[in-house]
Amino acid sequence: SYRGARKKDKMVAWLKKQVLSPTIKLNNEEEVKKFISENKKSLVLRFPDEKNADYDSLCDMIKKYKTLEDIPAGVLFGGNEIQVTLHIAE
Repeated sequence: SYRGARKKDKMVAWLKKQVLSPTIKLNNEEEVKKFISENKKSLVLRFPDEKNADYDSLCDMIKKYKTLEDIPAGVLFGGNEIQVTLHIAE
């Protein structure tokens, strides 16, 4: 249940966090490179498909821990293995 400020922007942000996926879907390697270059810090997740239980668990963890909500997370589906990489710009 919502316990934050009673302001429209705060309430909308909280609701979006509860409903929307915490990841941005990336469609190919070019989008991955662009995503990394546009963010000082970023998480890039790679999963075989969207029906992966590990992907669901990681999304739940991102939603739960406030320290991760400031790091944009992009996900690329396809391939054979699971990979999670933290990128930090120099």
